Order: sequence, then structure tokens, then C-alpha cells
Amino acid sequence: MSFRFTAALIACFLVFTFSEAHAQVVTTDLTLNYNANVETDLTWESVPAAAGNEWVFTPGQVSLNSVSSATTIIEQAYNFNGTGGASNQGLNDLPGDPSDADATWEFWLRPAVGTDTDRIFETGGAGDGMSVVYNGNTNEVTFTFDDGSVQRSVTGGSTLIDTTDFHQIVGVYDKNSGGLDRLYLYVDGMLEDSDETTNSLNDWDGGDTSTLGVTGTGLAEGTPGNTNFEGDLAIFRFYEAPLSAADVQQNFDALQIVPEPASVAMWLLLGVIGAGVCWRMRRRDW
Repeated sequence: MSFRFTAALIACFLVFTFSEAHAQVVTTDLTLNYNANVETDLTWESVPAAAGNEWVFTPGQVSLNSVSSATTIIEQAYNFNGTGGASNQGLNDLPGDPSDADATWEFWLRPAVGTDTDRIFETGGAGDGMSVVYNGNTNEVTFTFDDGSVQRSVTGGSTLIDTTDFHQIVGVYDKNSGGLDRLYLYVDGMLEDSDETTNSLNDWDGGDTSTLGVTGTGLAEGTPGNTNFEGDLAIFRFYEAPLSAADVQQNFDALQIVPEPASVAMWLLLGVIGAGVCWRMRRRDW
């Protein structure tokens, strides 16, 4: 095998290995899209904008900080110190009231070290509502849904979530799919828990406000040990559709670090040099 041919093979391998482009975030049916990377103050707005759904944080409770991540491209996040968060109109106040249909909630967060159970998000009330909580003792996230007569939940993440970096948390409600009402929980692109039943939820949001990072008056209120969220929150997305497993993985891949072109060039150069060394050593063996 010639040196040129060997070098070409190595170069092609390295190009395909290290120069993969970022996946793109799923935007179909994306209603609310909060990204701390593009913010400059303590008002967290959705892009596209949604009047009445801004999160207005209080100085001293929440701060917008530059952050570092070993695995993701997240560069900014809102830090919640456990003393408060924000509230806005409930999701049932969105146009068309999506609370009796399919939905997906996606969060990118880095919890603080602790053993309490923190409220990440809730919407609705004790009759109709849903909440997302993080248990610092077990490193698990739970999505709970209640329509006044039926309460269902999915829990997972204990082997995946830690306090060292950002993690993707996704809850999916797929209403009356194939004769079943389906709930799914994903962590870092992986399915962690599911609940499938014929006992359908009629409505997952009531008339109360939504809260982010703070205990409110909704579903999870009064749960023993339930406290305000402590940690970093970088992204929150709400879809009026049930994301598929492939969609969730695509959103996870979209935030993963991909080597820069300069790194790719360096690996190509090292590959060519390595091929040349192997070729010369082979000639000496002859």
C-alpha cells in the first residue's frame, strides 16, 4: 500500500470523525423557546416572543452568569440561589389553550449540590396541573401530571444527572396515541421512564400561574421537602407536540461540543505525519 493512499485513508477517516456539523434544534411546534445564551438581563424572553410569558427575575435571587461546560456549547445560564424565581401566566393562557393536548417540556440545567427536592417548574393548580422537581438526594427528576381525578408521573435520571455539568431533561405527554395515553421521561437523550395507560388525562393545566424555580400554588405545593430550585438553568423549551425519541436525541446532539476546524486540521496533519512514519519504518523492515 503506497504512502499517499494510506495518508488519504487516514485523512478521510479523521474528516468524518472530527468534522461533523452540529445538529439543529427541532423547531416544529416549538411554542416557547428560552435560551440564556442570548440574554443580557434578568428578563428571560421566549424567541419567538410570547406576550405574558416572560420570566422577570429579582436581583439577589437569580443572576445571569457566564458558565463553563465540558460537554456542551452552553456559555450563559441563570443561577437560582434558592431564595426565589419567577412566575407568569399559565400555559393554558397560550393561544388555543394547549393544556388538553400533546406537549413536550425540555430543560437544560445543572443542579447545585444538595439533598432537598427542588421545584424546577410548575403550571396550573391542585385540580389541573403539572410540575417538574429535582431530588438532590437521589439525583432524579420527576414529571407529575394531575387533572383532578387522575395523577400520573415519570421519574428517572439517577445514573445520569450530577452537579458537575449541564443535563437535558425532557418530559413528553402523548395523548391518546394508539389507544393509550403515554408519558415519557428522557435524560441526556436517553429514555429513563414511561407510563402508558388507557386512563387519559383530560387537562394538565388549570387557571393558576406558571412558576420557574420557585414553589407556587400549583400541583407540587405542600409536598414534603419541596423547596425553591438551586442551580443553573440555561434552556427551557415548550412544544405543542410529543417529541419522538429521535427528536429528543437531535436536541441533545445540537448542544454537544464539536471540535473546531483548527482542531480538525491538526488531527489531519498528525494523521499524515503518522502515516509517513509508518511508511518509513516499513521500508526499513524491507
